Amino acid sequence: MNTFKYSFIKSLGVFLRFFVWYLFLAIPSLVVYFESDKNLGMLVPLYIFTIFYLVIPLSFHISYYIEDKEKEIMIDTEKKEIIYIKREEQSSISFDDIKCIEEYLNKGFLTNWNTCYFYYKIVPKNEESKPIVFTSLLIRKMEKKFPILEYKKVFKGLPYVPKDI
Repeated sequence: MNTFKYSFIKSLGVFLRFFVWYLFLAIPSLVVYFESDKNLGMLVPLYIFTIFYLVIPLSFHISYYIEDKEKEIMIDTEKKEIIYIKREEQSSISFDDIKCIEEYLNKGFLTNWNTCYFYYKIVPKNEESKPIVFTSLLIRKMEKKFPILEYKKVFKGLPYVPKDI
């Protein structure tokens, strides 16, 4: 049985990648700014880098942290079952009862954070059942770990988890 819990340390690695990119791009902008006549127009690239490499990933990270901090997913391939725990409420779904697993990805902006921040929605065959939603901070590359399930990629502008699910 594979158990997946939210790990703050593991998720920091994802965000640190963007922070390093941000520093890599921001330091030259600051050097040019201070070496020139301190023209504010020289900081425009820094503002753009701040938005794309720090603000947007940070907003995803906080949003996904709030979504997954009290969740746990256990996938039992022998029993062919997914056990979902949220705030100590447990539910399970059989692989046979899953219509598909939708992976909500970014359409692809100018940054590479679209490969790190996405979420999954397990859609049950029974339409009255509530779908199970979890983010990439909980499980990454689920389709490679459990290829026996059916996956469907859905592209969104920004893959924030909707609150009404």
